[in-house]
Amino acid sequence: MRRLIFLICAFQLVYTASKAQDSTANNNIPYSYSFYQKLNGQVYDRNSRFHSSIKGFYSDDSLITNRFSNLMKLGTDSMNRRSWLRRKVTEEHLFQVSTPEYTVYADFLPDFQIGREFD
Repeated sequence: MRRLIFLICAFQLVYTASKAQDSTANNNIPYSYSFYQKLNGQVYDRNSRFHSSIKGFYSDDSLITNRFSNLMKLGTDSMNRRSWLRRKVTEEHLFQVSTPEYTVYADFLPDFQIGREFD
């Protein structure tokens, strides 16, 4: 009976410890000199106690979380409206062939005029 209670308590302890680790994932930012330069404003702030000599910053650190998320979203459409159809109609050619001798492209040109013609 004692052994069963001990196993249940040990299992509960391991389960609780693993759940505590899930809440703080500590996502390591791989070292890249050019990327770390973009975080300099937050890392070398005189009003913080961030240890900048320890490379391998964590993205969930409270000082760099906002800047890191902004850098990761840079160049993406946050509105999620860029579908293939929208991109082809508003930004790109629908059909395009380019060779050294010639370039051919076709675009979508709608006619939204409503009405009828009187003779």
